[in-house]
Amino acid sequence: MHILDRRVICVAFMLALIATTEARPGYLRYPDIHGDHVVFTAEGDLWLVGTDGSDPRRITSHPGDEIMARFSPDGMWIAFAGDYDGNRDVYVMPARGGEPQRLTWHPDAEEPIGWMPDGSRILFQSSRESPHWDDELYSVARGGGDAEKLRIGPAVWLDVDPESGRWAFTRLWGGGTWKRYRGGTAPDIWVGHPDSADFVRVTTFDGLDAAPMWRDGRIFFLCDRGGTANVWSMLPDGSDQAQHTRFTEWDARWPAMGPDGRIVFGLAGDIHVFDPASGEEEVIPIELPSERILTRTRYPEAGQYLTEFALAPTGDRLAVVTRGEIFSVPAKEGVTIPITQGSGAREHRVGFDPKGEKVVYVTDDSGEEAIVTADAWGRGASRR
Repeated sequence: MHILDRRVICVAFMLALIATTEARPGYLRYPDIHGDHVVFTAEGDLWLVGTDGSDPRRITSHPGDEIMARFSPDGMWIAFAGDYDGNRDVYVMPARGGEPQRLTWHPDAEEPIGWMPDGSRILFQSSRESPHWDDELYSVARGGGDAEKLRIGPAVWLDVDPESGRWAFTRLWGGGTWKRYRGGTAPDIWVGHPDSADFVRVTTFDGLDAAPMWRDGRIFFLCDRGGTANVWSMLPDGSDQAQHTRFTEWDARWPAMGPDGRIVFGLAGDIHVFDPASGEEEVIPIELPSERILTRTRYPEAGQYLTEFALAPTGDRLAVVTRGEIFSVPAKEGVTIPITQGSGAREHRVGFDPKGEKVVYVTDDSGEEAIVTADAWGRGASRR
């Protein structure tokens, strides 16, 4: 082999190695899809990536969170919720990046859930007018202006059928961390036309029926019948229900449908895409080219993050919980003693025994929460 060829191969190998080491998986949430692009949240910022996982790039960089990004129907704009000014409000920005424009100004937290089919108004949820913190839906023009309330009562998620003009919505979130919940606050799907206000509940399952999305006369949605949240579909009257994905370990979460009918959703920190036309589902191979600024060694002021404390029976010391660690602190003068030794897990709910010789607390260092006792002066090993 010619020496020049060897050098070219060596350089190509090194560049591939560098690319592999700099780009790593991330914790990816709240995706949306339009054409060949997906927008999602990672590290509290918005990112844009190709549907094949190519060219991931960060399009926001504010220290606050940006979440719930939603493409406009023409793909030219992205609506999202941002914490730019100390409060969560609705913003809009060009889809390829640019300066965000603030659209809502109420002190209540507000998040977009989609767009009207013509792209003129952004739909968002807020409890701004409810004395009981019930979420309701509003719309605001893309260019700004007064928000208008949708007169359907409590609601948190809505999609409009571009063909019939009918609405499908849920009155409750159902997007939390409760698993296999069966009860009165499980969401159901309602369907009707806003002109006739003939909204009726079309699902009766006592678990999760959430996130309705219209496509070709059917409603796609999330359901955890069988124990795990998967993508299902049904006719608008609730009949002919069919399951399309078959996850058994992790729940599908936060789905969004693009104009071509493909659905993206989060699953175990990754983003998956499901195509109803072909029935195929796959994970999008996304590697984040991030500087991982939050993983750098830093020395924060522990006192600013104090979350709880317990007074010793003798009154001379406090057990203090800060940033997931427990310390014994003197009430007046003395030394501060670390009771936990930096396990990397969260320790909390600390208390002393009646003599003040031991402390009891909760830890999840094994992956599951457990009650632990330890010497109040940090000596010896803890006992589960």
